[in-house]
Amino acid sequence: MFAIPNKHLKLEGTALENTSLNIMIADRHYNIVYLNQALKAFLKHAEPEIKKGLPHFNPDILVGTNIDTFHQNPGHIRKILDDLSAPRLSNVQLGEAIFYQRVVPLFNKTGERVGTMVEWDNPKTLENDGQIKALNDYFCVVQFDLNGNILDANANFLHAMEYERAE
Repeated sequence: MFAIPNKHLKLEGTALENTSLNIMIADRHYNIVYLNQALKAFLKHAEPEIKKGLPHFNPDILVGTNIDTFHQNPGHIRKILDDLSAPRLSNVQLGEAIFYQRVVPLFNKTGERVGTMVEWDNPKTLENDGQIKALNDYFCVVQFDLNGNILDANANFLHAMEYERAE
């Protein structure tokens, strides 16, 4: 099903299109063939910071461009991506914006490399998630409905109240 060019991808209306994950797909030559709506909105929001280093950056016209436009040393990045055989976590700075990326090589049924999928995330989001997890690990957290019934509680609350989670 993964055929290049984009008109054959048939991704519109799929789970990729409707996920909140920020997804980009490039073909085996690193031409961007797909961005989902979440990534388009994500990059649009980051556009002012990105343009501080890449004044030509326009998230509305990324499909059809090559990922080389993002990198000062495209040969180095291509070597890393060409050698990729499993998902890789990395970060990239575009202008003054820093992103975490999960880069996944895509293979067809015969094992031939056909492209690369990149999931983008904002380090601030991950940092906030980490802070929330740390707070949840330290404090008693409980969620009630409007009638005062417990909807959910963390382990600290259950321990402090000597409750057990009803499965």
